[in-house]
Amino acid sequence: MHCEPKSGLRVNGFLVLTDLPGYENDGYEGVYGIHWPLEDLGIDTDRRALGLVLAPDTMEVATLWSAARQYYADCLAADLPVRVLMVQTDYDYPVVTAPVAGDWQLVGYDVAAVLGDFYSALQQEVLSATPSSLGAWRSLLNSHGLFDTIDTASDFLIARSELLYSNPAIESCGEMKPVKLHKLRRL
Repeated sequence: MHCEPKSGLRVNGFLVLTDLPGYENDGYEGVYGIHWPLEDLGIDTDRRALGLVLAPDTMEVATLWSAARQYYADCLAADLPVRVLMVQTDYDYPVVTAPVAGDWQLVGYDVAAVLGDFYSALQQEVLSATPSSLGAWRSLLNSHGLFDTIDTASDFLIARSELLYSNPAIESCGEMKPVKLHKLRRL
């Protein structure tokens, strides 16, 4: 897979994550969850070896595919139900410039705040149907709990922005963006 898509989105890096307890069966396969889950088992993670940029207001994504792939294999060896996502946004940094080997499947577009802690408006506000004013967007989600197109994600972002200040149930948690996601099917 080439890492400089024509859509203006860049491959920023990779996430290895598992679902939060209680969310395992909601069908959502986006950015919200427990990132780098080996740490929860008490296994230290060398974040620098993964190529994570350790700076404020930066996505905590691995920029080194070989290290992220090994981390994924270690999670599988520990019987963790994990997924690997290739994250693409319009942010210029961080960016992966090398071709990425693997069997990747486009799962869709999340709408999320990805700097610092990851927050998904789709998982937290559409799938949960809280606030109910955004629940109508649920019918537009695909089988992965994401939008199929960047246009739908952008339309949702506009609708959400219009409700942000009139509905206290909508989270104001940083800059929300469409986030294109590919899931690794197999190594």
